[in-house]
Amino acid sequence: ALPGSSNLDDNHTVVVDGVIPTIVSITSGSDDSSPFGKDATIELIVTFSEEVTLSVGETLVLDINSSTTDLNITSIPNSLTATLDYTVLEGDVTTDLSIDAISILGPGSLQDAAGNDVSNIATLAGMTNLDDAYGFEGDGILPFPFTMASATTTTTDGNIVDGYWNESNDGLNVVVNIPNDGSVQGGTLQIQGRVASNSLVSLGAASTILATNATKPILVDDSDIEGLTGFSEGNTFSITALITDVAGNTTSATLPDFGFEIDQVAPTITEITSTTNDGSYSVGQNVNVTVTMSEAVTLASGTMSVTLNTSTPNILTVPDLAISDLEDISYTYTVLEDETATPLTVTALSATSNQLVDAAGNEADLSLPLGENLADNSTIN
Repeated sequence: ALPGSSNLDDNHTVVVDGVIPTIVSITSGSDDSSPFGKDATIELIVTFSEEVTLSVGETLVLDINSSTTDLNITSIPNSLTATLDYTVLEGDVTTDLSIDAISILGPGSLQDAAGNDVSNIATLAGMTNLDDAYGFEGDGILPFPFTMASATTTTTDGNIVDGYWNESNDGLNVVVNIPNDGSVQGGTLQIQGRVASNSLVSLGAASTILATNATKPILVDDSDIEGLTGFSEGNTFSITALITDVAGNTTSATLPDFGFEIDQVAPTITEITSTTNDGSYSVGQNVNVTVTMSEAVTLASGTMSVTLNTSTPNILTVPDLAISDLEDISYTYTVLEDETATPLTVTALSATSNQLVDAAGNEADLSLPLGENLADNSTIN
């Protein structure tokens, strides 16, 4: 007969555990509905049949099918699960992420509390793999290189000059060569800009790429350009095109050594003078009239005219070929019979519309200079 209160369990605490632990499954808390691009992370959860512990200093290595880089777990402290993140590296690619093999790096162990080793590490027998329940697509392949074909300012009633942003420009037309890369179809094209060395910012919304191996024009509004940090007279802004594929990988391109100098200040008349000495002049004599501009201007076509205050208003005209990158524009007035002016001065200036411009294409403001007209600087009768 068994001893009443002196059985084995009355005198010792002996636990018999012959149940061998296993890896039950590899699952995830991430959403597998969209591809994961470079630097994106996918959560992986290793679940065991019972709580297990990884020897101190040991590493559990997971060999995944998308990368040459293994995933490592360095701590499992009497746990039912072990969680880690897989970060997609450049060059990684898989259409259905799974675990190909699991191993322990070193002589240590992965055991339950009774000292039973996890049995299916080497074979993964009976384990539900990640690809059995999920369809994670990893795409660490960057889009093909591409180029920007052109970037040209637009205007409705002004002038366009390569390399300048002037007062009449109302947009920027950018043309991008979309590469022959199927991964970017359904992706996006974003134009970015910055002044000097400031950070790049998006100019307008991204545009969906509907076709590859084709050119794609994007029109950037002037409010986006002029809203750039540091946008001011004399500075230069540049643009970049950014292509993002459906997995979120990006490649960019710029127009090399090309920017737009900001020049929105119109040339003005600073003074009207004469190289002719003060005095009275009679019929047939010549009088010089010099119009000085705030910066060099060019008359692209048409004429520039000066109207004098002679008794019969005299209009002096300069043709386009006579004004090319000049600050001082000279006219010659020849005194005619019965004409008088006391003293001689200028009453108006004009030029063919949008033709008298500075280097940036800004149209000259031909308002008379207050206190610097011909009669203010000379006494010619």
